[in-house]
Amino acid sequence: MKNLICLILLVVLFVPSQSKDLKFYFKNLHRQPNEYGDNIKPLYLFPNDTLYFGRKPLPIKLPTQQKSKDLAYAMLFFTGWENASYPRITFTLFKNYKSDTVEIYPDLNSNLDFTDDLISYLICNRNPSTFINLPNSSNTEGKFNYKIGKVIGEDSMSMKAVIEHFYNDDKSKGFVTTEPKYWYSVTRLNVLSCDTVLDGDSIQLGLMDWNCNGLYNDIDTISENNWHSDRILIGYYGNEIISYEPSAGASILLPETYVDIRGSIYKLIEVEETGKYAILRTTDKKSSILKIGDSLPDLKFKLISGDSTSLRKMFVKGKYNLIDMWAYWCSGCVKSLTKLKKMDSLYHDKFNIIGLHDWQSNDSVARKCVEKNNLYWTNGFLNPEIAKKLLSSGGYFYYVLVDPDGKIYKFNIYLNEVENILNKMID
Repeated sequence: MKNLICLILLVVLFVPSQSKDLKFYFKNLHRQPNEYGDNIKPLYLFPNDTLYFGRKPLPIKLPTQQKSKDLAYAMLFFTGWENASYPRITFTLFKNYKSDTVEIYPDLNSNLDFTDDLISYLICNRNPSTFINLPNSSNTEGKFNYKIGKVIGEDSMSMKAVIEHFYNDDKSKGFVTTEPKYWYSVTRLNVLSCDTVLDGDSIQLGLMDWNCNGLYNDIDTISENNWHSDRILIGYYGNEIISYEPSAGASILLPETYVDIRGSIYKLIEVEETGKYAILRTTDKKSSILKIGDSLPDLKFKLISGDSTSLRKMFVKGKYNLIDMWAYWCSGCVKSLTKLKKMDSLYHDKFNIIGLHDWQSNDSVARKCVEKNNLYWTNGFLNPEIAKKLLSSGGYFYYVLVDPDGKIYKFNIYLNEVENILNKMID
């Protein structure tokens, strides 16, 4: 009997603890992905029953009531319609775009036939914005949401930068831009959120439709850096903005996804396709997410010369080190080189730059861009391993600042912030 009791105790002690599944429901509350979610987009003239994208004419079908002398169109990014007439773009008509009341007609099924959508939206002085839902073709309950409205409160410098980027009235290129005063603001609302309490801690969970197709459970196993995967986000209870950056707790969806919530690791079991709910399971794993205050990892990369090196080898102790992830085809990246060069000259004794160019671009063109712009700091090529660790947002340009002791100071920092830090060191 005594031996039997001992055996039972041993079995109880060595049986692993049961994992617990937690189900979180997400409101039909769509939020913008960051505080800079509002963008200004141009309208293009609509001279005939033909849309133009680049030099390619796209014949369309207009219902009689939409014909107007003041008819323009815009392009909304959307990837959720299979066999779309133009991939990744939904064309949207703006009727009477010069008036106080503008009618908006999205091509919901991306077939360039506006007679079968049977829906329109209005914006006016009293109601300067509206919400448009673009349905996914495989599951129409999955919708990608846009907030569209009149441009209000933009300062002249911001507007000038937008105009320089978009303005085009060269008919030889196929489309003509309207006057900028008629352009519109657009905000992607591709984040669903849930405020809840977990283990006595008030938190916010979010789901992000990263690839903009109206669904929330896409997993990309083809791209080296899982570029098209959706994300599960972690934030603070009640916040309007919830970060999509892994450094802030967000997780890119993978065949096996783990989520770090205040240091506890949960396995993602399921995300309902249209974002209704997510199921997490408790684990005893430890976090591997790189955070502010962590040491710079010694990740290897290739210099533009072809030689191999690593981040720590190129790190200069005692200086602030800026890791610049960029690409020659990114206009914002190229424009920022002027400021980077100025900062490198002014603060060289306190500041070091490690430039990492997009690895999927043409190597020789990247080298020529470095040479043409006289970039004398460390220049190499980004790779999927570094991108997963440091390129939190997935897009360029992107800066990570490392402090003089080799600790991560901030992800996605802006150059004016870096400049302020360097100025304080001089003072």
